[in-house]
Amino acid sequence: MTRFTFLLRIAAIIFFVECLIMIGFSFAPPIGSSLVTAIVDATLLTILASPLINYFVVKPYMEERVDFLFGVRDILSDKDKSEG
Repeated sequence: MTRFTFLLRIAAIIFFVECLIMIGFSFAPPIGSSLVTAIVDATLLTILASPLINYFVVKPYMEERVDFLFGVRDILSDKDKSEG
């Protein structure tokens, strides 16, 4: 996964979740001052976006890195066998 793909996935998730939250706010009655609205918005964004970022960004990134490291280990292991 390239840095661009990594950042694009995070940005898309945040954009999508924030859009859903704003749509929800447009249908809901006012919940108080703008400070309360901002705190609720930030809390909802964190709660809803975190699992999505973990599933669609962090998990694939970690799996890719583990596969890479196992590949390096296999290459080094094969090199040691051929030399010894």
